[in-house]
Amino acid sequence: MSIEVSLRKRKAKYAGEVGFFPNDPVAEEDCRPIATDTDCMHAISSPKNLALQRYLWALATKVYENTDFYLDKDDCLKNLKLQARFAKLVQDPKTKKWELVTKSLKRLSNEQLQRLVNRIIHIVETEVLPGIDSKAMRREVEDMLK
Repeated sequence: MSIEVSLRKRKAKYAGEVGFFPNDPVAEEDCRPIATDTDCMHAISSPKNLALQRYLWALATKVYENTDFYLDKDDCLKNLKLQARFAKLVQDPKTKKWELVTKSLKRLSNEQLQRLVNRIIHIVETEVLPGIDSKAMRREVEDMLK
């Protein structure tokens, strides 16, 4: 189920007020470009594997922060998904050239997403940041989500 609603990003006006506020550094960074006291559109949904998706984005953010070869966390996750072979071959209708495009995480079951996360963790530990302490990395990623 997905809902689109217009909301206003602003500071809480009253004690105990309920609103949509970022709850981790990754979400906070995503909301940062939106100016305070401006109206914006939000698509609200609650996927069943939201915790795994948040973990994957936190991992991509942590990898981006500790490397020099990604433009941002989006570029990092895109490249990690390509390295994990989570992509499909598509043909550009205008140029007729074939290219690899990363797949969406939307339709994955919890089990499929867990396998992808494990594969990406393995890629990070062996290819992107070889020699990293995997327990420390996992702990840092989990701390980002608290």
